[in-house]
Amino acid sequence: MYLLDNNIISELRKIKSGKANIGVIDWIKDKPKSQIFTCDVVIMELYRGVLLKERKDPIQGKYLREWFDNFVMPYFNGRILSINFDISLICSEFHTPNPRAENDTWIASIAKYHNLILVTRNEKDFANLPIKIINPFI
Repeated sequence: MYLLDNNIISELRKIKSGKANIGVIDWIKDKPKSQIFTCDVVIMELYRGVLLKERKDPIQGKYLREWFDNFVMPYFNGRILSINFDISLICSEFHTPNPRAENDTWIASIAKYHNLILVTRNEKDFANLPIKIINPFI
């Protein structure tokens, strides 16, 4: 099973326009929806992007809001994983001895706890962590 990072979910938005990366399209097309998860940290990152876009460009913000409300939330309904006590301990371990980017460390910790493969474009952000990673952009 898989945990999608925000850059993968954002790439899925481009499928209708024909601008999505072919590697991402090929990777996801045969995956059952029941095996695809995301997490509350990724949802926060996506929603923050919607809010920022609405402030800077209300027209584009409206399109992002519709995508978030009508695709992201329904697609991941029941498959948004949250931080718990054990995940917070894993996150602490991942920060030691060298602190990392907070959101990426939470995402990696959730993937580790649930034994999920993290699907992301940003492999370097998760380098040297004991999780499995797939980069469909390659």
